[in-house]
Amino acid sequence: MDVQDVIPLPNSKKQFRSIELKNGLCALLVSDPELEWNGSPAAVSMAVRAGNFLDPPEAQGTYAVLGSDKFPMENALDNYLNMHGGDSIAATDDDHTIFFLFAESKLLKHVLDMFARPFIAPLMKPGSMNREIQSIDSGNKKSLRSNKNMNALLTRTKTFFADHYHGGSMKLCVIGGDSLTDLERWVRKYFDGVKDGPKSMHAINPPKPIWDASKLHVIESVEGLTALQLVWMLPPYSENNHLEMPEVYLIEVLSNQSKESLYGFFKEKDWVADIEVSLEGHLGDYRSGGRLFSFSLYLTNSGLKKVTYSITHMPYFLHLYLSFEILCQELMITIDLTEV
Repeated sequence: MDVQDVIPLPNSKKQFRSIELKNGLCALLVSDPELEWNGSPAAVSMAVRAGNFLDPPEAQGTYAVLGSDKFPMENALDNYLNMHGGDSIAATDDDHTIFFLFAESKLLKHVLDMFARPFIAPLMKPGSMNREIQSIDSGNKKSLRSNKNMNALLTRTKTFFADHYHGGSMKLCVIGGDSLTDLERWVRKYFDGVKDGPKSMHAINPPKPIWDASKLHVIESVEGLTALQLVWMLPPYSENNHLEMPEVYLIEVLSNQSKESLYGFFKEKDWVADIEVSLEGHLGDYRSGGRLFSFSLYLTNSGLKKVTYSITHMPYFLHLYLSFEILCQELMITIDLTEV
């Protein structure tokens, strides 16, 4: 992101600066002089372009930050933040992993030092890794515990780190009460040790089509619901549409519950009790392989007998109500309704 892309609030005293380190790491710095007197914390966030899609098939979700060479104690950063009223969180998405923390503004310099080291020299000790695995209660618990060779698991984890955790795949954001000059000096000092790497992305190219559109899958509900779910692929964001988010228009139109809406049509016929329109993940999330758009009808007993009619009415509604082909051209998206 360039500073010119930032639109500050009126009368805001925040100052912005974007920098790029020699290792390829890009950082957005925000100086907010009001943090000191209004008691708001400083915040740091790192986005790494490596997520679930890049996990080895035999070792899903293996990477964890477990200490560093300079701060070797497990959870050293978390413990420090907790002692001083701060907190941290990490989340892995399909394409990215996000690390976020907040702390007292006066502690930001030291926190940046502690935060940076695991991206430069993580320890990944066998004992620490084993304790991390034992603490997992769901998800990849089975796949990790079934791997008896801890050394092999550590090797894969270190390889994953070496391949994907480099400056070219990292975006950093720092918000603090200090001057932009100080923030830049600290970022350059503490993150300069991150190794260099390419900015190119690992392409995620799912097979097309990703499913047989001619099939209807029937699943028994554990909640006693009767629902019809129509799902299709939206293309990934591009430079042409990532700010407009055209899928928002589709969600608004399809979730509308007025009398003239698709819901109103189904409701009048007593086919549905409710509808739900959703996009995989959150609006604005990036998916290099595309995203799943879902339209769910919660059927009544009458609607269950009219499943085929319900399916065919959706594309007709979109074409008639939205002049759908023209809308798609204006919003620069392509949806194959023959797969609905």
